[in-house]
Amino acid sequence: MDRPLQISYKDTSSSEFLDRQIREHVAHLEKLHPHIIGCRVVVEVPHRAAATETGKPPIAVSVEIDVPNHPVIVARDEQERREVKNDQYSVVTHAFQAAERQLKALGESRTERRRS
Repeated sequence: MDRPLQISYKDTSSSEFLDRQIREHVAHLEKLHPHIIGCRVVVEVPHRAAATETGKPPIAVSVEIDVPNHPVIVARDEQERREVKNDQYSVVTHAFQAAERQLKALGESRTERRRS
């Protein structure tokens, strides 16, 4: 990446665990698409989110990826308030899976254009 990874936390405390997971996901995306210019990840508590029985509020994760000659790729996942598990790692994983699908589609469309 040309620019360093940016990880932000909004209305919640930072987490070394989530930082590590995010960095691993970004490294995987860089292998898929080596021309990523930059990546921004925001972990936040959704507006008016109530804490669950465990006392942990649900989170939302947004991933923005800059690639050359293409609009910013944006992927987002949000944990449901009624979700009992409160598995923050799965929210991060789902957001990055959505970003990965978009990067793969971008790569496939570029390959098809070259064949034409």
